Amino acid sequence: GWEKFSNSCYVAVTNLTARMSEARAGCHRMGAELVDILSKEENAFVQQYARKTLRKTYIWLGLQRDERRIFNKWFSGKTLGFQNWFYGEPNDYDNKEGCALMYIGKYRSGWNDVPCYFDHKPSFVCKKPKQ
Repeated sequence: GWEKFSNSCYVAVTNLTARMSEARAGCHRMGAELVDILSKEENAFVQQYARKTLRKTYIWLGLQRDERRIFNKWFSGKTLGFQNWFYGEPNDYDNKEGCALMYIGKYRSGWNDVPCYFDHKPSFVCKKPKQ
């Protein structure tokens, strides 16, 4: 079911999808959006919630590079403020890393940019405002 944190509700989806766009469509079907992370506290909550609920070590984030190849806005429309990239990321390796993941490993967690079609098939978390 949905988990509450602050003014939002979250649901971790166990489906694995190589395409960020499929994860996003899955959230839209539930009246939600692919998760955005607006604070350090929310980052910690999502990481713990996802780790507890999902077997995968990473989830898609609701973030995509714009036409200037910059991560600027979440799909929610909010500006990218708080960030938790791994050292040296985002690096847009080979000009092919247009999307973003959160690693939720036990000992290491952070964000990384990856291709929007990612063979390792991340899980995902959807977020919507608390009703």
